[in-house]
Amino acid sequence: MNERISHVGDDTVVAPLPHHQRPLYASDEDESDNDAAAAETAPLTRLEKGTRIEVYWTEMHEWYRGAVTTSRKEIGDDAQQQIATRVVYDPVGHWKSLAYWHCLDDEQWRHEQNE
Repeated sequence: MNERISHVGDDTVVAPLPHHQRPLYASDEDESDNDAAAAETAPLTRLEKGTRIEVYWTEMHEWYRGAVTTSRKEIGDDAQQQIATRVVYDPVGHWKSLAYWHCLDDEQWRHEQNE
């Protein structure tokens, strides 16, 4: 229940829900310690430089392709350690090549699919 399943075209994408969007249950108080322990032991997503990925931009309802250039550890909004990944996006239409930092553990993304 802590995941969002999206159907984009013929693809099914599973992404973790941000903590503030997860459903609340009576037993959540008991599970908070388990969530914290899982967050400490869950591997953080770190991709190699040059890895080609696609990131789903929810506001644009579109997958955009790019290449990973670097990553770094940082503290997220939830005060937990995360990996920020810099993605340089391919030019599309009137958009020039753009670079953005993402925490891929909070994003819908996939390895680039060949068409």
